[in-house]
Amino acid sequence: MESEIWCAVQRSMPSDAFVVLLSLAVQSYRRRPGYAELERIHVAVVGAEGVEALGEAFSRVRLSGWKRGDTFVSVRAHLREHIYGALQQHLISSSLASGAVEDNRMARDLGL
Repeated sequence: MESEIWCAVQRSMPSDAFVVLLSLAVQSYRRRPGYAELERIHVAVVGAEGVEALGEAFSRVRLSGWKRGDTFVSVRAHLREHIYGALQQHLISSSLASGAVEDNRMARDLGL
């Protein structure tokens, strides 16, 4: 589902607008107390453009040691969930979400 959402959002807008959307999602994140695992978002999941855009968004807010050409971006699990939710919300509010994306969002909202 994550890959489907990332690819759908990327197709829905120019790359510079995608970087702005990701930057806004990162900036709106409020860290929860406690430990969150460090995860990697790989090219295989979000595509080369997705990694590039996320790395650029992280660089804009000084969150990452990402370098152009890296095949992944390291991110804490809670921030990854927040970005995922922001991308889902973009698809839903733009009326571009598939039924599966809408169902997944509802399940997340209900804590299922």
